[in-house]
Order: sequence, then structure tokens, then C-alpha cells
Amino acid sequence: MYLSKFLKTGLVSFLSILLCLQLFGTNVLSFAQETLPVDDETVFVGEDDSIDTEIDIPKEVIDESNNEADIDESVELQKAVESLDFESDAVEKDSLLVKVKEGGKEGRKENVENTLDEIVSNGEKGFFEDLLGGFRFGFGGRNDEEVTSEDEVVVVSENDDTVVFDLGENVDLEETIKELSQDEDVEIVQPIYNYKHFYTPNDQHFGSQQWGYKDQASGISAESGWDVLGAFEGVTCGETTPGRKCGGDPSVKIAVIDSGVNTSASDLVGANFDNANSMMFYHQGNNTCPAGEYYQSFNIGGQFINFCRKIGSQFDEQGHGTKVTSTIAMQDNSIGGLGVAYNTTILPIAVHGQAFNTFFIAESIRYAAEKGAKVINMSLGTPFYDSYLEDAINEVAAQGVIMVAASGNCAVWTGNCDWDGNGVQTPGYFAEANNAVMYPAGFGNVIAVGASDYGASTGGVIRSSYSNFGNHIDVVAPVGDGSPSPSGVLIQCGVPGGVCANNNSFVVGQGTSYASPQVAGVVGLMLSVDSNLDTASVRSIFSQTSKDVGVSGKDTQFGNGLINLDEVMSLLSAPKVTFENPPSKNNWLQNGVLNAFEVSIEKAQNIDLDRVEFLIDDSIVSSDNTLPLQENFDYAFNELGNYIASVRVFDTLGNSSSEEVNLYIEPNWEGRSYVGVAADYVNMIEFNNRIFQTVRGTDNGIYTRSSADGTSWNSWVRSGITSTNPYILILNNSLIQTVVGTDNVIYTRTSNDIVNWTPWRSFDFSKKYISSIIFDGKVIQTNIDFNNRISLRMSQ
Repeated sequence: MYLSKFLKTGLVSFLSILLCLQLFGTNVLSFAQETLPVDDETVFVGEDDSIDTEIDIPKEVIDESNNEADIDESVELQKAVESLDFESDAVEKDSLLVKVKEGGKEGRKENVENTLDEIVSNGEKGFFEDLLGGFRFGFGGRNDEEVTSEDEVVVVSENDDTVVFDLGENVDLEETIKELSQDEDVEIVQPIYNYKHFYTPNDQHFGSQQWGYKDQASGISAESGWDVLGAFEGVTCGETTPGRKCGGDPSVKIAVIDSGVNTSASDLVGANFDNANSMMFYHQGNNTCPAGEYYQSFNIGGQFINFCRKIGSQFDEQGHGTKVTSTIAMQDNSIGGLGVAYNTTILPIAVHGQAFNTFFIAESIRYAAEKGAKVINMSLGTPFYDSYLEDAINEVAAQGVIMVAASGNCAVWTGNCDWDGNGVQTPGYFAEANNAVMYPAGFGNVIAVGASDYGASTGGVIRSSYSNFGNHIDVVAPVGDGSPSPSGVLIQCGVPGGVCANNNSFVVGQGTSYASPQVAGVVGLMLSVDSNLDTASVRSIFSQTSKDVGVSGKDTQFGNGLINLDEVMSLLSAPKVTFENPPSKNNWLQNGVLNAFEVSIEKAQNIDLDRVEFLIDDSIVSSDNTLPLQENFDYAFNELGNYIASVRVFDTLGNSSSEEVNLYIEPNWEGRSYVGVAADYVNMIEFNNRIFQTVRGTDNGIYTRSSADGTSWNSWVRSGITSTNPYILILNNSLIQTVVGTDNVIYTRTSNDIVNWTPWRSFDFSKKYISSIIFDGKVIQTNIDFNNRISLRMSQ
């Protein structure tokens, strides 16, 4: 196949755009929600996150373990392309995303910019003519050319390393992607996918509607968790206190990528919004954007629409984003309910209408990180593996941003789960399998959140029937399942319509859309205490603190379990104790007394210390409750062996932490004395109630001596032979000494009393190493000769 200069430098961008377009076009991201007025009941069902094992979906494409696939880079792209779905309504059939590789081999453009310039400006037919049968190359949105040819390929959007193309009717998307995937300059080529939304405070509805926040088996114990955070900040929850409050630190910014936020909704008034950096992608019917707001153009239904990127203003297109945000940020103001992290700062990022696709969501993620977001909530998803979106997520995760996403609402199939658009659940189609993995929740660098119900009929926590599950789920948060009432999350509408009478209406919603922001809010509170946390450390803390529900340990239904804010904050706010120069396991101890137990104790801010305990093997041997607490400990060990020494410290709220060290108590040793012989090999054995010691001197002579008590020794006796390898063992009450002489001959002698020895006898020659053992009353000897052959012999 002929690859033109255009292909070499611009093909990668074309390929990346194609992939994005397919992602945008065939995979619809969905919000996971459904809402009713607070007096009604509802069940929301949306996407699903498990995989139909009968469907042959390569691991590289559907990663059900929430870990990045470890595959050969040389075949990764082609394998991903082979598994793309080109029939779904969620794929834009005439859009192509191409991302180019940067730098590299001889003959390739030195940088991405030159490559993209080549794609955009090159008018020669070359590869595209050969592949597609001839077409005109235009550049929509950047010149005045008429877009008329059915064979035309038009650039409609680009960034530093990615181009999105619009393909004419005669250009086959699938074949183009397959061809481009073979080019070594292409990093990503895919369609554009459309995504779907997954749909004791004094606030009036807290007690009756926000059951999931209560300190109970089915709740996240937010009340106690807020108290711990308040104590950490030196305030009492419910009091008006300047600065930080129970709801987190305003310096922690949580980005919500959604339909927008109505910041004037009654229970969001007074919340911290980064309005100056709020951003939205939207389009206008007349295909124009106000001055300075034009961003990209997309061919939607045969018509180019200019999508505007507007920074510094915000509105909610359809209400989902306000409802999600209210879960995090409703204020402590006697109105409605209360958000999990109501004092953190929200960065609203709105992706409206047909911009709700691969390219713009990836742009939103990067933008959020650029504007200082520490947490990103994504109550949206698709069952189609989206390489371009994962690329953006991995890039932002490397910057320390923690991303949280809804698992999806398709464990029970509904119309929202109709990914191929035929109106019914298609058997055998992985995207419509009950519990197909949803992305971005399925990506390794995203915290995946499912929904739980309070299980009134079972007395325990159960998975919400609609909530997707699988190996990738990290935790669940309480949302409900529609019955009995109230079962759902209290949210504020922000936009009138349907069950929402006006902007300030409160309704009850179900769906993983409202589980995800609960966890994003918890992460915001965690960062309020420790700003150094990253995705891995958050996962570790969740594994230690979540309420273990379902089968014991991490499972596919609940992940690590039900999120528990009280335990999370208690762990992060606990006092710290650490050993100062702790003894090592094989430390030499004088007289069995350890004098090195020195620790440092650090209290959390504004929380007083209560007591410290010193333990040996879990038994308390010392305790101190007088401030300042004891930080030095001695202990006499009466027996040899292994021990665990630990120190625990408690604060006045009952939070605690501990530190431990493993010890092996060895015998008491007298002062070391030198034996008077320069040697490079030593061996000892007990014989006739005496210790027999032999060494090979640095002169290769064999020296021996013995002792009855290990203290008093007779004089060294040189054996009269030079050796490179002495060995001693006991057989039939006789001491047998075997050596390899410096002449490479094996010599053996015996003694019944350590003093009198038989003459040395030679038994073999040309051996460079021997080893002997006693087995079943016989000597078994292993030899290595100078040809490196191993041989065995046994005594008679």
C-alpha cells in the first residue's frame, strides 16, 4: 500500500480522530439517574459493567479488572481496532479520530505539530485516494470551500496531537480505521463515541430523605465523619465558623463534568464555585459563536455545527449536572439537604448536547487538571472501550488528579441501555449484556462506584438492582432501589421539567450517577486532611475502612464495600506514632534488655491525645495517660525467640494508630576474642561433649582445637596437610575429617577423641570441591571435578 508523505505525518492525527469519532458516534455516554418528587418513589436503571463471558472481547479492549492491559505495544492498536463496534447508534459513522505519535524513527516528522500541519494543508490524494477510491480533501471550519463531495475527507477539529475528520458518504469508516491502524506513526485511530449520563444538620429533608448519610448499617456514617473533620479543624459541626468547616477545605477543587450547574439553585447559594474557570462546550443554531468563543466544528447529521468553548459562565442544559453537584455541595443552611463535601470548591464543566462525546470529554478532563481540580467526578459512561479517553485519563492521573466515575445502570436492561438503537436488548451483544463493563469506570486509573440499597427486607446492605458490578468496582455508595419509600438520594433540580416543578424543587433520584459524587465528595474531604493522597492511596484507604458487605473481602458486587466516611476520617485524623531508630529483627541485645524503644508521637491538629500503650505480642506491658505521653520504653526479655513489640496511641475521639517491630532475641554474648590463627574458612561440630573447631589458615594449613565450655580452648594444632576445602562430620562415634588438598586430591582421617588421629589417606584425585553428610549410618559424599561434573559415592 502506498503511504504518502501526507499519511506519514498526518495519518496519525487522522487515525486518532477517526477513533474518537467512532467513539463519539457509536457509543453514547449516559447519565445514570432518574428522579421523582420527594414524596414519590422511583428506580433508575442505566448502564451495566460486567462482561458476557460468551462474547469474544479481547482483554486489551474490555478490561474487567480495572487495571491497565499489559500487552505488546506493536499489536495493541490493531487488536483494539479489531474489537471496535461500528454498528451501534453510539458511534458517529462519518467521524474519524486520529492521534499521532511524537518524534521517533528516521523519515518521520520531528514533532506532532509538523505532522498535523501536513494533514491539514496537504491536498494530494496519495494514500486516501488509493484506500478510498478518490476524494477531495478539504478543511471544514477554516476556509470558505463548499463541502459538497460525497468522497471528501474534511478536518473538523484538532488539538496538539489529535485530529477529528468528517468522512464523506463514500468513505468507509471501518476499512479506513483498519488500514490506518497498520501505520507505525499512528498511536490511536478510532471512531467518535457518544456518551450517556448515568442518571445532623438542620436541613429540612436530612432526617427523612438523606438516609444514606446516617450513622447506620446502610449509611456512609457521614454524621460522625463530619464530626471528626470538624474536630480536626477545631470547630463544632453546625456552628458558623470562619474558614474551614465540617464539609471540607475550600482549597480542594472538585470538577464535575456533566450537563452544567445552576449555581443559583436555592441549596447551592453560598457554595464555593470556581466561576471564573467554569467552562462549557455548547453549540448555537445559527452555527456561529460569539467573538473569541469558537472552538471546534463537527459535522452533525450532514451539517457543520460550531461548538463554542465558553469560560467563565455556567448554565445547566437539562438538570443532571445540578443534581449530581447538589450531592456534593448542598449547603448547611436549613434548606433541603446537605452535600457530602459542602465546603469544598466545585469547578463546573458543562458538555452540552452533541458535544457529549469522546473528544470533548477528554478535553474537559485535561482542562479540569489544568485549572487545579484535585478530584473529577464523571457520572457518565459507555460500554465501548475508548482508547482516546483512557489516554487523557492516564495523562491526568499522572499529575495526581483523582478521578471517580459511576459504574452504570444496566444490570437491569432498559431503554437507556439500548446501545445499538434497535429498541430491544440484543442477545449476545456485549454492549447490551447485563453488566457489561462501563467506561470510564472500567479504566485502571478511575475509582469505580456502584450503588447500594438499605435492604429493609433483609436487614442488611444489598446492591441496587440496576447497579453494574464486576471486578473493577472499588466501592458502593447508598442510593436505593425505588422501594420502599424513601429509597433514593435527595437532590435539587436546578432545571424545571418532568417531576421538577422549578429550579429549587427537591426530588429523590436513583442511579449510580448519585453514588459517584458521594465518593468524589468523600475524596474531597480526604484531601482536606491530607493533600498528598493519590488514586493508589485512596484505594488503599477504602480497602481498610469500607463496610465489608456481601461475601467477606473484596467482591464483584460491592468491591471493598460500602463507603464509610467516619472510618475514613478517623484513619486520616488519627494521631501518629513512629519508632525512632527501631531495632532490626536480628539486633544484638545486651543481657536481653532492649533500651532502644524510642518513639515519636504526633497528634492531629486540634485533637488532644489521650493515652499511649506499649505491647509485647499484643499484651499491654506499659500504659501512660499523663500528658506529655511517655515516648521511651524498656523491657527485659526472659527467653530467646521471636517477639512483636508495638506502641499504640489514642486521641480523645477514640482514633488510634500503632507501630510495631519484629524482634529476635538472641543469646547474651561475652566480649569477642580473636583465635590467634589467620584463616579464611571455619567449621565447628560437637563431639563427645566437646566443641571441635577446624579452620583453613591463610597458609592453606588445616588447624584444629577443642573446648569443653566454649570459653577455654586447647592450643591450635596444625594437621600437616594443606587444603582448599575442609569438611567435618561424625559417624559411629568417630570424628571424620575430609579435605581437598592443594594437590586436588581428597584426603580423609578419623579420631575417637579429637586428640589422636589416624594418618591422612588419599581416596581420589582431581577434585576441586566436596560435600559430605551422614545418612542411614553411611557417609554420602558429593564431588565436583575439574570438568564441572558432579559425582556421588557412599561408604560401605
